[in-house]
Order: sequence, then C-alpha cells, then structure tokens
Amino acid sequence: MQYTKEGSLALLPDPQSKIIAAIPAYNEARHIEEIVSKTLHYVGQVIVVDDGSEDGTGERARGLAPQ
Repeated sequence: MQYTKEGSLALLPDPQSKIIAAIPAYNEARHIEEIVSKTLHYVGQVIVVDDGSEDGTGERARGLAPQ
C-alpha cells in the first residue's frame, strides 16, 4: 500500500495485516464462511472461537484455514 506524507511516497506493508479479529460463534455453520470472508476484507487474520456448537461450526471454520 502506498502512503504520501509531506510530498514523499513510501511503500509500507498493509496496516491491516497486524489486525486480528476474534469472532465468537455458536451454531453458525451456515454463516461462518461468509462472516470470515467478509471480515478478512478488513483485517489480516481471523480467529473463530467456537462456543460448543452442535452444528459443525468448528469443523467448518477449521476448513477455512489456509493449508
């Protein structure tokens, strides 16, 4: 990403890459992929905290992790 400060141009890493979102989830298997995908537009990393879901939310969230 490029930033201009006092007329100079510098290339800096994306400032969002240091931001982590923690998303608590309970029985959100149907929605977790969309939520994580949309959240990644704003942050560099997402942590899904599964609160004991019985619908496979945790498994689906783990499946979204990069290999």
